[in-house]
Amino acid sequence: MFDIFVLEKCFKSILLELSSKITKLEKSNKSIQKQMLIQLSMLNNSNTKICKAIENLDKKLLVIMKADSRMRALALPILALPPAFINILPAKNMDEVNIIESLLSGEHEIEYIEQLKTYLLIKVGSMSSFSAAIREAINCCFNYNVLSNFSYKGKTKNKFTDLKLFMVVYEALSGFRKTPFDEKQFHTVTDNYIRHAPKTICIEKDDSYYKHYYAYKFVV
Repeated sequence: MFDIFVLEKCFKSILLELSSKITKLEKSNKSIQKQMLIQLSMLNNSNTKICKAIENLDKKLLVIMKADSRMRALALPILALPPAFINILPAKNMDEVNIIESLLSGEHEIEYIEQLKTYLLIKVGSMSSFSAAIREAINCCFNYNVLSNFSYKGKTKNKFTDLKLFMVVYEALSGFRKTPFDEKQFHTVTDNYIRHAPKTICIEKDDSYYKHYYAYKFVV
């Protein structure tokens, strides 16, 4: 009986000690987590302040450049791809085209469309050639081979003019279209550029697939 009593007492003592250590460890973990959250919050606040400071400096620089006639031509906003389209623009396949189309048709439709139009305008707005500006704007939205999945009016393939991306390109280049001839040129150049997009063909050989791109040289 004595041995059992001693063992029981020792067992209780061990349990109490373990319980005490677990409680201390939990308190320590909570303290560490709290400190980490505080540090993360401080870091986030610092990053926000840095971004705001850079944005303010950019605005001040633009004001200074606009005030000087010699620098006025360089006073353009910094070119930056809208965050929602990072890593998916230009679209590398039809899945990415569908993702972009859903973004341009979703809850933030107007915001995303305006952001993308501004991006394209800054990208091609200084080009002297309308044809070059059209092709460059399209290249900003699609890898060239992806265009082989489309035809301009959709007679044989997916209809290009039904895309929200087409609308964005069309409206972004509105400043270039000043006459009926310019309007016709836009549609002609776009149609021809899509029509000559290189096709991607997968050929099976030795249990592996090889992609061959047939490129076309096209000048308008």
